This record gives sequence, structure tokens and C-alpha cells, in this order.
Amino acid sequence: MSMERLLKNFSERSSRRGVLELLSNSLLVVLGYGVAKRMGSVPVVFASQCDNTILCGIYGRLCTDCGGSLSGCPSGTQKGSSWSACCADGKIYSYVDCCADGQNCSSAVTCHNGPPQPAWCQADLVYNCTIVLGGTESCSLN
Repeated sequence: MSMERLLKNFSERSSRRGVLELLSNSLLVVLGYGVAKRMGSVPVVFASQCDNTILCGIYGRLCTDCGGSLSGCPSGTQKGSSWSACCADGKIYSYVDCCADGQNCSSAVTCHNGPPQPAWCQADLVYNCTIVLGGTESCSLN
């Protein structure tokens, strides 16, 4: 694959904010977690936590930091609506918001790999975190 094609693919899947976030997180890794924590940058989002291929379309907090799992909402929450993305592994993944009545997991790692999404919760519920489902259907990035 040519460098031009790689850069085009990267630019189509990235935003300026995402690139700045990646660069700042990389800098925090270089400076060390302790320094970052003292600077008030908690939670520190290390790039590797959001770089998993199946997280290509996620825009939200990982439920793994909120008492849930990558594919399971935390107890006390319920699934909202979802959106989907075709990831680099050629599979379709769905991203489902987990919602609760007044409960908010604001300390979780936040990944902005996909396009911005509204909170996909019912009007009376609060966004908590996002899970990933699927990976069984094939797709094409062409």
C-alpha cells in the first residue's frame, strides 16, 4: 500500500482532536503516569487502551473501567441504542451506550476513535459508558 493511500485512510478515520489527543497522551506516557496524575490529567488515556481494532468506531467511555466489560454493561445500567462501524479487520462492530438513572462513570478511559455520537440513552437516563458487540459480519473498507 502506498504512503499516500495510508495517509488518506488515516485522515478519513481521524480528526484533528483525535490526533492531538493521541500526541498528548503519548507525551504523558513519556513523562510518566505519576507526573500526569499530579497535573490533574486523570484518567490518563494511554493510546494502547483505545487502539484495539474492535474499538475503531467507539466514541465514549470504556465500560471496563465502570464495573462492566468490553461487551457487557455494568450492573445498574441498561443498554441504549447503538451505532456501527466497519473496522480494519473487515468486521462490523456495534457500539452500545449503557445508561442509568443518575449514575455516571466519568472517571473511565474515553476513546474518540469514531465520529462524535450523541448519548444513545432514553430521555430519562444518563450516559454511563459504551460496550462493543458483533464482529461476526464482514464488511469492506473500500
